[in-house]
Amino acid sequence: MGRKNNKVLIVGIDSMIGGAIAKHFQAWGKDCIGTSRRLVNPNHLFLDLRQDLSRWQPPANIDCAVILAGVTALADCEADPVDSHYVNVTGTLSAIRRLLDHEIYVVFVSSNLVFDGSRPNLDEDTQQSPVTEYGRQKVAVERELLSWPGKAAVLRLTKVLPRSFKLFDGWRSSLLQGEVITPFADLFFAPISTRYVAEIAAMLTAKKPEGIFHASGSTSLTYAEAAYYIARRCGADPGLVNPISARKKGINVEQMPRHATLNMSRLKTEFGIGSADSIESISSCIELTPRISVMSNMI
Repeated sequence: MGRKNNKVLIVGIDSMIGGAIAKHFQAWGKDCIGTSRRLVNPNHLFLDLRQDLSRWQPPANIDCAVILAGVTALADCEADPVDSHYVNVTGTLSAIRRLLDHEIYVVFVSSNLVFDGSRPNLDEDTQQSPVTEYGRQKVAVERELLSWPGKAAVLRLTKVLPRSFKLFDGWRSSLLQGEVITPFADLFFAPISTRYVAEIAAMLTAKKPEGIFHASGSTSLTYAEAAYYIARRCGADPGLVNPISARKKGINVEQMPRHATLNMSRLKTEFGIGSADSIESISSCIELTPRISVMSNMI
């Protein structure tokens, strides 16, 4: 059942990461199509992970698929673990099974939340230790997928920032108007940009390696540290940054990683790709500095 090297299928193209990957792929001349459960774009194929997918037929001329669809808000997964598990585990595995049955290479996009964040720079072989429902669901898919025959990879990501991040844009606007902002001093992240993710996804779908890969920001930062950086870069008074406690605001910080970085040994060793500079990732999403592609010659 051979397939030609024509298109990449993005399952969940209307997600933040899926849409960004599609735009970058198209700009780089890499052909792709996408699925969505929302019937709002006639160019998207309908796929609902809540439906019975046992007879779903992947579109023709698809060589690779990147899996991004699902319930991604941590609060939604905690509030309704049964429904989110059906979508994020049962439905996702059903779609992946159909893709593998058609000899389509699969990249399943996972998260650093498969770990509890108690230690930094965990490598790809470290035993998972999720503390959130979302993380447990990602682990369930990872373990099942990697036990199946067929070519597939798991790509674990740290915090992905969109090209324009409303939180940071709001901070920048307030700072430039001389207004105080109140970022959290006890929430940590290791940011990466959507472009960086797209470049790695392009490489994986071109080279088709198997197993687990990590994509990480270089450093764990607090949101307060990010806010101070944004203030300095836009020429605002850093004194306008007033850090506060997420814990005191009722956020369960125990569910968020104290150490957000991942070890990227496989991508570094096999493909020469290192971690994304965390500060540069912040810069790129508030349009302070341009982001230069390091991967375009590999796709």
